[in-house]
Amino acid sequence: QHPTRYQLDTISTEIPVRIEHTSGHGAVVNSRALQMLGITRETPDPVGGKIERDETGEPNGILLETAAWQKLESIVPDPSNTELQAALKRANAYLLERGITSASDAATSLDEVSVYHKAVMLQSLQVRVNLMIDWAEVMSSVDFQSPPRPADLQPGMVSGHKLHVGQAKIFSDGAITTRTCKLTAPFEGMPLNTGILIHELEQLRHYLIQGHRRGWQMAVHAIGDMAVGEVLDALAEAQRQQSRPRPGHRIEHCMLLDSALIARLRRQNIWSIGQPEFIARLGDAYLLALGEERAHRLSPYATLEAQQVAQAFSSDCPVVPGAPLDGILAAMQRTTPSGHILNANEQISAESALHAYTAAPAYATRTENDRGTLEVGKWADMTVLSCNPLTTPPDEWSQLKVAATFVEGSCLYGEDAL
Repeated sequence: QHPTRYQLDTISTEIPVRIEHTSGHGAVVNSRALQMLGITRETPDPVGGKIERDETGEPNGILLETAAWQKLESIVPDPSNTELQAALKRANAYLLERGITSASDAATSLDEVSVYHKAVMLQSLQVRVNLMIDWAEVMSSVDFQSPPRPADLQPGMVSGHKLHVGQAKIFSDGAITTRTCKLTAPFEGMPLNTGILIHELEQLRHYLIQGHRRGWQMAVHAIGDMAVGEVLDALAEAQRQQSRPRPGHRIEHCMLLDSALIARLRRQNIWSIGQPEFIARLGDAYLLALGEERAHRLSPYATLEAQQVAQAFSSDCPVVPGAPLDGILAAMQRTTPSGHILNANEQISAESALHAYTAAPAYATRTENDRGTLEVGKWADMTVLSCNPLTTPPDEWSQLKVAATFVEGSCLYGEDAL
């Protein structure tokens, strides 16, 4: 059960109160915040969103998907440039502590691109960052008569490849935990709910085709099986309209799959970008939302590997803490917080999981020429661990620690950090 405005009203009816769901796909606000947002019983659900209501028809404060983010600036002020630079500094330290030398910002606004450019100039960006541009914002912006190409947003000074404008990111559906990912069959115990498509299908196809035609590597959030199918249809149409050699398009999360969808991923050369930590942190919620059979079909890492589907791992932090060592263990065990194993047949080896967190993401972000493996001619980015992950048994995994993190040969985390 989500909390509602009525619980939040006990905190305050004068100050706007807002709490966000861990998935990032929903929020709950109090009555004062609803008033400031201009949401009443007459307010219709926005496209790609839902305003939940109580038994009398009044908004109960629960806002899902686009409804959770509309007019947000009216109750939550935008951070200043100084605050954003400070946040980047904290994020750098957080990532280095977990052994991460390269990361992706998976929903970068146009304003935030300039924040990253400034961080490069200030030499405060320690971790290499791949930017995934908010494509819906770009396509709806009056500033662009035609969509930009990747080079249009690439910084003039890359500064040792610390910053890379890589993908055009767009959301097709919601999340499992908020019952908003788009499914072919209803959620467990909710016969009328098959989830939400964030964009109308024609608009989604238009966005994806335009991005493809302008040379972008498209990165599409799709979790439910229906959403994955619709995205594959749109990307196939984009390739039919303008053939590109291996455009490298990606589906972020790509969770609820069947054999037909897996075959299409392989045939269309689409990357599947998984998050093993989801199972370890949220797996029990998946069982509740989808039931046993569908939950066991989630994130079939071993099958994707066997079927030679391009696969890389990430975290989706801050949905989960985002430590690759935790993700490797989760991919090996697939154990939920309560101890339930979500399909032991889909467990993969430590070596496969390690590859999916290192070399594979470099290829998935098109930065493999200078990172992802330790080779002559590449940047000397590396992580030193306290034990060998390939020989450490899962029941001794807690012994594995990040001893040091190096970027371009310089130790930035550990006893010898600069």
